[in-house]
Amino acid sequence: MTLPRGLYDQLVTDTLARRLDQLADSETVLDSLSAADATPLLADLIAQSLSRVLEDAQGDPSTHAAQQLAIVNALLVDLRARL
Repeated sequence: MTLPRGLYDQLVTDTLARRLDQLADSETVLDSLSAADATPLLADLIAQSLSRVLEDAQGDPSTHAAQQLAIVNALLVDLRARL
């Protein structure tokens, strides 16, 4: 896979890091994520991931929204407990 030259504003996940390692181009440059930029980027990553998980949740269609809400509530409770 060849990416055009340019700046890319992405979090380097494990999967992306492996793909970058496979590139033959030695010009790949990664910068550290600043604390100021981390919060919105990480929040967007969580939102995208959670959206996929909720879409994939299976169960009774009549209670699907309630199941999704229960998942979100459980995640928020766990997050608050960790913080």
